[in-house]
Amino acid sequence: MPDDDLIALIESDDAWRQSDWAQTLRQYGITTPTALFAVLRDPSAGDDLRGAACGMISAAGQRVDARRAAPALIAALNATSESLHVGAIFALSAINSRRAYNRILQLVTDKTQSAHVRASAINMHPLFHEERALPALRAIMFDVTDAVLVRAMAVEWSAPLPVEDYIALLANPVPDMRFWAAFRLASIRFDADLLPALEAVDRIAAFDHTLPGDWGWHVDREALAALEIIRYAAYRGGNPDDGPRMYLISPADEYDRFLKSQRDPSAEPREITLNVAPEWLRAALEQAWPGIRFEVARSAPQTYVLEWEITTAGRVLIGGLHRNRYAVVLMGYSEDVHLFALWYRDLLPDERLVLYPWADEGADLEPGVTPETLRDVLENWLYLPPTS
Repeated sequence: MPDDDLIALIESDDAWRQSDWAQTLRQYGITTPTALFAVLRDPSAGDDLRGAACGMISAAGQRVDARRAAPALIAALNATSESLHVGAIFALSAINSRRAYNRILQLVTDKTQSAHVRASAINMHPLFHEERALPALRAIMFDVTDAVLVRAMAVEWSAPLPVEDYIALLANPVPDMRFWAAFRLASIRFDADLLPALEAVDRIAAFDHTLPGDWGWHVDREALAALEIIRYAAYRGGNPDDGPRMYLISPADEYDRFLKSQRDPSAEPREITLNVAPEWLRAALEQAWPGIRFEVARSAPQTYVLEWEITTAGRVLIGGLHRNRYAVVLMGYSEDVHLFALWYRDLLPDERLVLYPWADEGADLEPGVTPETLRDVLENWLYLPPTS
């Protein structure tokens, strides 16, 4: 970025121009990158001004000369301010500074530092998602004396661990560790053989209806995606397609809706009265879906009281009635899931039901909803690419 372009860059964007950091830079007459970097190196400049400089670099991102910005931002990491640490880390992430790795690694592994700063470094900087950071992050994960927030972020953002490590984490007494271990197993999807984890994930999905201390929905709900990926792998053969995904039909507030209900002080817990009899559901399935099988390739006997497999046009849809007898879990292609969900809604017309993709806001299964409506609603929320 040439020295005369800083103010032009700020003024080019309404949000930037009105931001606190832009106003602070103007107030102190910081109008060039050279002045910006000098402020970052100057401990006497004050945390507010140095923080504003970090905000400018974060907003400008790759338009900033990383060779000049990185040393100045690394110098800012020597400050005592927690907010300045986080701002500098975010800015170093925005410019993708590789030269900052060793200094940030010192912060991440220093247990005297703020847990917020250490977790932010793991979360924000892409270098900590690479293989070379794995030994340090793995040591943090399994250090029972370390802060839970930092340990959880190490699990969430590290490169993939051996499956055996995730199995061990699923038995951890801290629910946050179990939650993020389940997340990571699901995020690996079909890139590794997760079958050795089936029994452990089945146990978590069946019985672990607990909440993480820091963030998230119930651990058992997080584990459902990993469970279904393990079960569905038996049907994929050598197909590299990433299309099948897990869905949950539930009368409860789940996933993102659950988070929203937790943030609403006026929200009352939703009373769940639905109790689906496995025998009744099996009879309905047999009548509606000719050729349905109830002997699935990989069963989850702790989680499900009824499991089934439906083949349509060469595609497989597997499902299960959770042991709580109100949640139905599906794994398959979106068009098949949508049709099944609408059929299931018609079985229970008086129940409030929602179709949730994993970690999603979900779509209400109301009368009049069509497969096209479900697709339009859900594809705006899916964290994974929609199935073509």
